[in-house]
Amino acid sequence: MNIVIVSSVFLPEPIVSARTSQSLAHELTALGHVVKVITNFPNRPAGQIYEGYKRSIFSSENTPSGYSITRCFSTFSKSSSIFSRLLENVVFGFIYPD
Repeated sequence: MNIVIVSSVFLPEPIVSARTSQSLAHELTALGHVVKVITNFPNRPAGQIYEGYKRSIFSSENTPSGYSITRCFSTFSKSSSIFSRLLENVVFGFIYPD
């Protein structure tokens, strides 16, 4: 089965839901499913892109576990205000390559 996981947080971000999404992708792949994760570029909690990542409209990568990750452009939220998080989530995935 083809499965798409859409999550605005994903590893390497130190957020509980990022670990949950990664675990789900890993386990579904181990069960033989084709898994694709759509997420944004890692920036939480500081609102700055992580070292080793280059911000662009999108990028794709394959993991050693066998699932793929497509990272999409989004705004970064440097605060946890409702407006900044809402804007980040609305913009996330707006420009998706497929």
